Amino acid sequence: MNTASKKYNLLVIIGIMAFFTVVMFCAPYTSDDMLWGMYSDKPFDVILEYVLTNGNGRVLGNLFTIWIVPKTAFSILLKAGILTAICLMMADLFCEGKPFGLPAAFLLMIGMSPALFSEVITWTSGYANYINPVFCTLLCLCLLKRAVGREDTGLFLPTILLFFIGFAGQFFVEHVSICNVVIASILLLYSKKTRNQRAALLSLAWLIGAVIGLVLMSLVPHIFYIPGNHQELYGRAIRAESLMQLVDTCWRNALGIGSLIFQNAGLYCVLSILIVLLLQQSPLKQTHPKRVCYLSYYCIVFACAAAANMFLCGNMWEGPFTAERLLTILFLLFGFVGVFIYAIFTIQDLRLRNRALFSAGIAVFSLAPLLIVAPIVNRCMLFAYMALLCAGLTCLQYILRNRGEAWMHQFAGRVAVAGFSVACAIGALFFNIRNWEKEREAHIKAEMDAGAVYIEIARTTYPYVYENRTPWSHKYWYYYDEPGDIEFHFSKTGGDLI
Repeated sequence: MNTASKKYNLLVIIGIMAFFTVVMFCAPYTSDDMLWGMYSDKPFDVILEYVLTNGNGRVLGNLFTIWIVPKTAFSILLKAGILTAICLMMADLFCEGKPFGLPAAFLLMIGMSPALFSEVITWTSGYANYINPVFCTLLCLCLLKRAVGREDTGLFLPTILLFFIGFAGQFFVEHVSICNVVIASILLLYSKKTRNQRAALLSLAWLIGAVIGLVLMSLVPHIFYIPGNHQELYGRAIRAESLMQLVDTCWRNALGIGSLIFQNAGLYCVLSILIVLLLQQSPLKQTHPKRVCYLSYYCIVFACAAAANMFLCGNMWEGPFTAERLLTILFLLFGFVGVFIYAIFTIQDLRLRNRALFSAGIAVFSLAPLLIVAPIVNRCMLFAYMALLCAGLTCLQYILRNRGEAWMHQFAGRVAVAGFSVACAIGALFFNIRNWEKEREAHIKAEMDAGAVYIEIARTTYPYVYENRTPWSHKYWYYYDEPGDIEFHFSKTGGDLI
């Protein structure tokens, strides 16, 4: 890498870090953040007891939430640093460090739907349980890649690190823990098939750590069960008492999953463009021109439908069951998955093709456990979103590599400008959110000083802020739910303070 490329990468890293720092500084406390924040100044043994007996196995996620809820400079920079590191690792793993990789990964990451953004980035509790496992999975993949590529170095340290990071990554969210076991298993089998002993040993260490972690995560709610905890709430009940109920649950959850993942119109538009480009430069263009034409038109229709669903016509997934709705959903969702997989198979580089198929397969598999559980919310889609993002980056690398080095560098500059523009727009919005939150805080303080026992507060109108239907958690943050506390309610006039 030459000096100009190093300066470019450093500038992009600083810009990404600055953006996430602004977001973390301006993001208000919402929902569970205020409940967990109540424990931030308590002794560690009290915190650990509450986390273990709380009712779920997300031990590290809950501990991390309590640790970073106080807005210190360290917690803000830590959260921003983890998000920046995720962008760096995706660029390294799926774009092989090419100059366009980092800004492209950043742009696609912040291009997620506002609802998903609010639940996994703005909301500290969601961040702790959903961003961190993505970080751990990518870190394991990077360690594996580095250790396998350096045959002159020992395997003791990478093996230990993969075991412990793989183990720690299982104490955040349930379906991602299952995915980590599957990822490590696939890598182990692939290493055995290719007779790569170094990769096999490292994958085995990751797999053992992931399996032990998954088992312990499942046991925590039962071992530390106490009456009145949230085990029933966090248990994510499996609705499969009969075959008919299982089928009904899978159907309803499939609609819910489709509704939530389909909101990410930006990613789908990008993937549609990548599919068209893959088809246009594939040998199929000469051998089956009509097929390429029809599939390209389909991708354009799909991208327009995703954008219309988000910006114009509301949610096409909600409503009574009809044959027309079923056919529309099958045409859009399963049709797109099929076309995407078909386009990936046109990649001539076997290594990149396998990488893209692996990422796309993990995206689909990560949604499978959600078919039989409840509730299904936006944040459950993050792992699938990130896996699709990684598949898209791999396809982008293949497309740009075939177009030449000069075109690749030009694209790097353009995507950096696009990322900067989107970041400025979202950053400006978060400065407004910060000012709005300060006004709400001032209103609460004024009401409290006046001796009010019933306080109406504003419900946020910003889509990038996650907020419950009722301000149930404010009492924990301000008054620790003591007898005679002030009651909080959202104002009936929407965004007005009173």
